[in-house]
Amino acid sequence: MGTVYELMLLLRASDEESARESQIKKIEETVEASKGKVRSKKPLGKKELAYPIGKEKEAYFYLLELEGSGNLVQNLSRKIRLQDGILRHLVVRKEE
Repeated sequence: MGTVYELMLLLRASDEESARESQIKKIEETVEASKGKVRSKKPLGKKELAYPIGKEKEAYFYLLELEGSGNLVQNLSRKIRLQDGILRHLVVRKEE
């Protein structure tokens, strides 16, 4: 069994739902390509940001629970930085 991580994503609220789903799908594909597994995926909804990121005042929040090795996080962070509609992301190791 690999290490368990939580990934929090803030996606641009001005994008269409299909674009957001496409971004989540790309992340899932990256996880699987790194021999990892997506254990759960929770959309947390659209929320107002405490401060604007770029010109965005709202974002869609998603929480994903992932399982994999250390190189999973490196590959994932690199891919996420290349995606346009993701405002912020944070990966933390989950204590079990």
